[in-house]
Amino acid sequence: MLHNIPYLTVTAKTKVYGYRRRIPEVVRFLFNGKREIVKSLKTKSLTAAQVEVQRMNHWFEERVATAGYSTTVESKLPIKLVREIHQDMKMMGNHPSQLPTISVHSDPREMSQFARDIATAMQLKQELDSDQITIDEYAAGLSALENGTVWKIGAAQSKRQFLLDQLRKKYRDPEKTIAESLDPNIDCDSEDYVLPQMIWDETDPEVISYRIMCGENLLPDPTWQNAVDDYLKQYNSSPKQRSDQQKVKHSRAVKSYCTKISAAFPHGMRTALRSIDAEDVRDFIRQDDVQPSTKAKNLTMLRAVWNSWSLYNPKQVVEGDPFMAEIILHKSAIKETEVNRRSFTPSEFRQFNDSLSKETDQEVRLVGKIAAYCGAPTGDIAKLERKDVKLSSDTPHLVFRAVAGKDRIARSVPLLDPIKTELEAYIKEQGRNRQTDLVFTSKVVRSSSDLSKKLTIHITNERPDDPLRLVPYSLRHTFKDRAEAAMDSRYVQYLIGHKTKDSSAVHQKYGTGVPPSVLVDGMVAIQSLKDWGMFEEFD
Repeated sequence: MLHNIPYLTVTAKTKVYGYRRRIPEVVRFLFNGKREIVKSLKTKSLTAAQVEVQRMNHWFEERVATAGYSTTVESKLPIKLVREIHQDMKMMGNHPSQLPTISVHSDPREMSQFARDIATAMQLKQELDSDQITIDEYAAGLSALENGTVWKIGAAQSKRQFLLDQLRKKYRDPEKTIAESLDPNIDCDSEDYVLPQMIWDETDPEVISYRIMCGENLLPDPTWQNAVDDYLKQYNSSPKQRSDQQKVKHSRAVKSYCTKISAAFPHGMRTALRSIDAEDVRDFIRQDDVQPSTKAKNLTMLRAVWNSWSLYNPKQVVEGDPFMAEIILHKSAIKETEVNRRSFTPSEFRQFNDSLSKETDQEVRLVGKIAAYCGAPTGDIAKLERKDVKLSSDTPHLVFRAVAGKDRIARSVPLLDPIKTELEAYIKEQGRNRQTDLVFTSKVVRSSSDLSKKLTIHITNERPDDPLRLVPYSLRHTFKDRAEAAMDSRYVQYLIGHKTKDSSAVHQKYGTGVPPSVLVDGMVAIQSLKDWGMFEEFD
């Protein structure tokens, strides 16, 4: 039987109906990266199949809608305007939060005074209404209550009533006002008569002020989207020294991962922060197919977004921390899953350098050579800016800055030939002249995984039975082994950036300025070293 129902399929042989639907690339992360949904409906009944297709479509559309992958949430009222009005009312002494309150927690003496003031005010009003006192005497009697709780509440009510009267005049409907004035059945002079009203403009500052006076909380519940936007605003305007490239990279990572986790929240990016709980985070993070160290890193980033909201928006603080439990869990699992690496043997190291010298990608070749030369992580090398390469100094050197979130000190590493000459020629050729220019700009170097694959090609593992892995990061271990065989360990710790008592002392003495002669002599000794380390033999 032929049909024209979207996404409904039927097998030619068994006539069993199924459901098949392509998934747009932008939302594939919601479906574990799948390109299509293919599902047997296990029925030969067209009616039953139609019902199931409707159910599947509804599920699919709801899931995509809650992702909020392209939606930026805006509140009905401009939050900035509402905050400014709150502040203005406080400056003028008209804000409800400035009024005294009487509750079960009030001091008994305060409550007794409040009762006496109420009785006095009521007595004065009765005497005024019965013409026992004049209006001036009434005002004089009330002035005796000035600055008391009753007086302040009464003054606030008067201000609120005055503003209400002004708004009713401002938004009166002229046509209906004229019509009602001509209607004999309507007494326009009565005390409870209200002018016919047009719809009030909710963004009118006077309307907002009146609603705040009435006790309304016009600041909307902050959403996950609000938290992400606010975090990025604070991050990019921070006085901390960050390059434009750092800001762009971090901003993209935050947007991408915060959008990804929003699929696990009740309403995607629109989910109110108070509605996000630890269970939502747990359901998402435990399905994410990455190592515990990566999960802990991602969770820490998400937690920074969460905490930033309450830090910079104290009037809308959100209680709790739905990320902490999973951060603790995955940090504790890092040691159990971390990859143990080994150093290159002298033979493997020579072969790596020989192979790398034939690498056609100039940036990959240089990054690999620097990593082998001084043991710097390739991520640190990729972040080098022109100002970090001191070629014109009396002692040419590289400056590696301290990395936020990494327990590494800033340090200065002397540059020797032939790496100095090759790096200098490359910088000149590429025209990297501005201080903030990145030294390396290719997409391969900017991607840690792609760079690792490129460098791995040049590795020859002569110890296949060794349980310890030989990877590009092993260059760092190799430099440490070589350096410890050639120079004082305190200088070794400084050169590789380990934060220890000795390395910190070296850093405090020399900082990241021109390297002391001992570092130059040490680097010369390291480069001339032919043998290092003790490697266990395997049968």
